[in-house]
Amino acid sequence: MFDIPYLHIKNFAPDLVASLNEDISKEYDRRIALPNTSNMYKKLSVYDENGIHTARTGKSHLNFENITKAPELENRIRLEAIKYMKQLCSLGPIQEKLLTESWVNYGWWSCFNNSDSYEYHAHSQFQLVTTYYVHNEEEHCPISFKNPIGTLLEGWCPGAPTREFAEAIETVVEPQTGDLMIWLPFLEHYVMNKQSYEAWKGTTTNPEKTDRLSQQSAVTESNHPDFINSMDCRKSITIGYQKISQQNLRYLK
Repeated sequence: MFDIPYLHIKNFAPDLVASLNEDISKEYDRRIALPNTSNMYKKLSVYDENGIHTARTGKSHLNFENITKAPELENRIRLEAIKYMKQLCSLGPIQEKLLTESWVNYGWWSCFNNSDSYEYHAHSQFQLVTTYYVHNEEEHCPISFKNPIGTLLEGWCPGAPTREFAEAIETVVEPQTGDLMIWLPFLEHYVMNKQSYEAWKGTTTNPEKTDRLSQQSAVTESNHPDFINSMDCRKSITIGYQKISQQNLRYLK
């Protein structure tokens, strides 16, 4: 019903996939073997052992610890993010040069089972958000975007939101391994689990009781069977780029 402005690049940086998948799997296995650590820490590198966001603890430099190809991936994604920005606004040659050299960013990896989901949330602190799918095959679940006009319509239209209404304001994208997505930071998005995905497709008679328009931001679990081997888990790397107004785009001397 409403177009959502995101960029979906297929088969991006395929030469990095194997190394990234292996490194994230090893780090995930290391974390789940540690006693008395939070569930968030095991699944998302943006949290520490106690489940506290690394932006608060000052340990964000550890988000890609032991992920050897993460810097190379960011170098390539940055160029695509700049191309996308040039379609949205005017960037002078000096601004583009400085962003190409270094665009302040904050990134993390995630490693989810099919029972894991992450409710609707946004990353409005960034200029652009990018997600690279390290391992996402047919057996994995997609991502859903909610059009920002949906909240306005939800409050304006009488009665409770219907399934048809939710489908009209949502766009479900089914990325594959090696795909890159770039989108604007105000877009709310929802990482489905297997049960909610099957409910969306209409292939289950017992859909999970999940408020798909929820504003909650937390990893939740269902009772769907999970993968045994971490190499088979759904993995992605998300990188948010700092607002250009906060970037020091000084003039070259």
